[in-house]
Amino acid sequence: MVERLKQVFCTALSENNIDLRDTKNFAEVFPQVFLRTSNIKRIYYQGVSAINVSFTLDLFSKYSGEKEILDLEQEISTIARNLVDTNDFIMGMGLRSCLIQDDDSTGINIKHGILIYDFVLSEVLE
Repeated sequence: MVERLKQVFCTALSENNIDLRDTKNFAEVFPQVFLRTSNIKRIYYQGVSAINVSFTLDLFSKYSGEKEILDLEQEISTIARNLVDTNDFIMGMGLRSCLIQDDDSTGINIKHGILIYDFVLSEVLE
């Protein structure tokens, strides 16, 4: 179920022209977005089973201002929210955290946004 969510999320981001990667090998093209699974929690309660999955997205802008990160956050949040409406195994989602900080690891001063999204998935017990 987690792999299915990750695939659906990655496909939706790519279809919306977000340069998504899963390893931090910086290219010359910015902005860049890196996706990683940061937490999985399984919940069982009186015959009901759900999975809470957290994805962390690292966003690197092409300049030192925050606007690009804020615009990407809004776009990614809309895409994530639409996944709930179009995939019956996704019960809900939320943006848990949005942190923007300075980053000079690429040799220039850019902004690094860290977004954490939580998804709640329904799991069928057999």
